[in-house]
Amino acid sequence: IWCAMAGINEGAFAITTNGDLYSWGYNYNATLGQSALGRTLLATWQSTYRANITIPTYVTSNVIKVVTINSSTAILKNDGTIWTCGLNGTGELGYNVTENNDYTYPSFAQEVTYKNNWIDIMPGKQGFLALNTIGQVYYTGYFYSNAGSPIATIFTQIDIANPPANTISSATSTTAAYIDSSYNLYGVGSSVAFGPGYGPWFPTYQTTWTSVGNTAVDIQIVGLSSIRKNNSNELYAAGYPRADMGIGISGSSTPLASLTKIGTTQTWQQYSYGWYISST
Repeated sequence: IWCAMAGINEGAFAITTNGDLYSWGYNYNATLGQSALGRTLLATWQSTYRANITIPTYVTSNVIKVVTINSSTAILKNDGTIWTCGLNGTGELGYNVTENNDYTYPSFAQEVTYKNNWIDIMPGKQGFLALNTIGQVYYTGYFYSNAGSPIATIFTQIDIANPPANTISSATSTTAAYIDSSYNLYGVGSSVAFGPGYGPWFPTYQTTWTSVGNTAVDIQIVGLSSIRKNNSNELYAAGYPRADMGIGISGSSTPLASLTKIGTTQTWQQYSYGWYISST
């Protein structure tokens, strides 16, 4: 029985209810954790790196979350460890090495061994954002202005504005957010995603963590847009409108003038871009 999914390029991952992870599709750069190519040079794997996996194929066990960026994958297990595989051109896999010259890849998902108390992980531009059990936020890879130093080849702690963090979120553009234990929301990067009055959009960034709201318990960011849930289980959209927000606007060159409520009476229990689960 499947309980969660994630997609990347022309491939997909799925997690069963007992925590087994499967993948299928085109195995770009060993992103699906299924390659038998090993750590080989570009000239060796060039002709076979698009190996087609046509049925769900077992990857690993005890998985609670899998996230993907471009051609890189991070897997969070229930023992608090993170495992990564795929492209490591800017250190996004957290192995303390970059491999821009020959683009080598691990054959299968490998454990990032130097830390093991993770509770969440999110994808970013060319890296990952991670949260540990004591509310510290870390990143690896390339995050432009939204996570401190441009490149980190290991998971590196971010000096957030008001620790500890309860929830993290980041986008495949240049925007990140976290929520503290008092439901205060902080954002950095292309802050137009958080609503009017919070700053301009790309290419001008908010380079320090800034308060962008309160009463928040969760937020998801896609590009220059976001959806947040407050402590009354209401969903609100901000930033540039998208068709998958569910607010009746398919797209616009102008950001939303205010936080826009998604629905009027629903109590949202779970949500992601394009789909929502309500208790009513």
